[in-house]
Amino acid sequence: MTVLRANNIAKQHGGYSLSKEQRRPVDQVVDRLDQLMILASQNDLVAALRGFWMRKIPIWEGHTRDALVGLVAVLRDKHGDAEGLAQGLIEFVSGVSVGFTQRSHGDRRR
Repeated sequence: MTVLRANNIAKQHGGYSLSKEQRRPVDQVVDRLDQLMILASQNDLVAALRGFWMRKIPIWEGHTRDALVGLVAVLRDKHGDAEGLAQGLIEFVSGVSVGFTQRSHGDRRR
């Protein structure tokens, strides 16, 4: 898992832009992966990101970032514990999506 933090420096409302230093690692991850999850706090940010990547990346909108903090903690604390990692991932996906729950998908994934 890769977590990158970058600050939007766009001057216009609804735009998204990064400094060259912050954009380089983002582009490297985007170019390297065939799947990507982006958590955004607002629909406006999702629209701006679509433009930022020229619609190259399909974006499925999440609705919270709080679950990411929990996932990062699980990845750190449950290293080597497959069941603990699986449960942490299930809780994360349940927290950022609609329709994915322990009962609907999580039990099968674990």
